[in-house]
Amino acid sequence: GERGRPGPDTFSDQDKTYADVIVRNEAGQILLLKRTDRDDFMPGRWCVPGGKIDAGEDPVDAAVRELAEETGVVVAAEDLAEAGALTNEDGSTTHVFLTREPVSPGRVTAMTPGEHSMSAWIPEASLPRFAEPMIDGMRSRVIAALKGGSASEAETFSEAESPPLKVA
Repeated sequence: GERGRPGPDTFSDQDKTYADVIVRNEAGQILLLKRTDRDDFMPGRWCVPGGKIDAGEDPVDAAVRELAEETGVVVAAEDLAEAGALTNEDGSTTHVFLTREPVSPGRVTAMTPGEHSMSAWIPEASLPRFAEPMIDGMRSRVIAALKGGSASEAETFSEAESPPLKVA
């Protein structure tokens, strides 16, 4: 998690890359985390585990690291499948990964203090109607990845300006 925080080296947005992990359980639910109300990046919004890819770090290794840091769920790189990479509105890139095998909710043991305040498992099918605010672009990224389409083809939209996507 250091999503959105400026590091000691200042990169242009085009150089910033992120990894998101969509964690599914046997009931077909996905894991969401709620950012704390005092976080400096989109406080109070929901997201999937993920964060900034370190310089020189492979995207899948970043996904493994962020998942462990933010949830306590430890997986190997081969346990994740990359659904795609997409360019965000600010020019940064997000690599979206899915867990290949279901993750039992009991494996979620940790949340990063000061970063996330709660977690929830919600059915994949109800994601478009999930009433809570999510971080910008998150809903469309996750829906695209779950549909098996390329995340880069997902319509990007601002949570504040656009209605939730309708899934046919």
